[in-house]
Amino acid sequence: MTIAFNDQKIEKQLTSYEELLKVFGLKAKKIAQRLAEIKDAPNLMVLQKLPALKCRQLTGNTRGKWAIHVLPNFYLIFLLNHNPLPINTEGSLNVEQVTAVNIVGFLKLAR
Repeated sequence: MTIAFNDQKIEKQLTSYEELLKVFGLKAKKIAQRLAEIKDAPNLMVLQKLPALKCRQLTGNTRGKWAIHVLPNFYLIFLLNHNPLPINTEGSLNVEQVTAVNIVGFLKLAR
């Protein structure tokens, strides 16, 4: 998959392991692993089939964004980087044709 970043700050934090360690500490290794899994996946369907990722579309005020589980209560958030989105004949998203994402940040859920 092709990975883009929402802004230069996020790109800097996520493309240098030294920056990952500096910003995220112990989470850095798992974040790097998730980024590699996204990059290695040919499409969104593959990400959805990996149980550990818990890849899903968000709802509510985060509608349109997607999340991948990194650690308990910590998710990597991304948008689908397609315009227009690939839609199948039934009118739903064709996840097999989604091959590019735009990472927008992280979501930490309170416990």
